[in-house]
Amino acid sequence: MIYLEENQIVFCRSADFLKEERTLLIQLKEESGKDLIIDCSSDILPLTVLKSIESFQRNSNYCFVIVIPLGMKHSYPSQWVVVPTKKEALDFITFEQMQRDLGL
Repeated sequence: MIYLEENQIVFCRSADFLKEERTLLIQLKEESGKDLIIDCSSDILPLTVLKSIESFQRNSNYCFVIVIPLGMKHSYPSQWVVVPTKKEALDFITFEQMQRDLGL
């Protein structure tokens, strides 16, 4: 299931994504034009899936943030935004949105 959070931020838990990958990929594309958080704190999505989502978000000029346990940060590309909590993900995207709004 995909949730719409404050400031038009899309949020998805990896466990939901694993159960309904095809449906959720369609929903994510329908929600394009929004920043995205995927919470992988309980289940890790395959790197190929995350790369595809990251590429889509980057090409759309919107944020992609992954929530994972701190000790796993080294498992992801260094240019990706990886944080340990949903609150930090929301804070990061809110700051990025402010910069976008200012044209920075």
